[in-house]
Amino acid sequence: MTWWQILLGAWLALAALRFLWFAGKSAYLLLVRAALLDYHRAVAAGTRSSREKWLRSQRINVQSLLYESGIFEEGPSPSLGGRATKLNVYALESLEHWLSEHPQGMTRTRDNLARAIRIYFVRAVRGLNPFFWVGWLLFFPNKVAARVGVTGDPEWSASLRLLYWTALAGAVLLFVIFVVRK
Repeated sequence: MTWWQILLGAWLALAALRFLWFAGKSAYLLLVRAALLDYHRAVAAGTRSSREKWLRSQRINVQSLLYESGIFEEGPSPSLGGRATKLNVYALESLEHWLSEHPQGMTRTRDNLARAIRIYFVRAVRGLNPFFWVGWLLFFPNKVAARVGVTGDPEWSASLRLLYWTALAGAVLLFVIFVVRK
């Protein structure tokens, strides 16, 4: 095998893992949404849904997936009794009573699930694009700085970038010496 085949195989493996990771989350939320629609139809018809017990057991999983997706609803302004935050608090609160029989609560829950499904599907497909990985590789220090919480500090950001680019240059050099030159 040549070095470019190794790189291509590594990229395909990473892209496939990322795709499966996010596509699995999207598929799970699709399953939950179908069960929720069945439940809402049963409520409208005045009967009991066979999926109600399963849905109640899945609330925590769905809440964590909504939180991880990063979606949020524009809630009421603080002057109207809302929160002054951009967190997805309102999306999560709509799931607190997600099996409620109130039509507005049902609509909010279905809309939030649909948005989360789209977000996870877009993340899955984005990982198949090679330019996504190039951008990820180039801007990785910024993502680490944001995750650690030192984005605004120029010393920490510069140190992280220097460390990252030194390690990346060393890895490329070792790759060229041991793999490409053979």
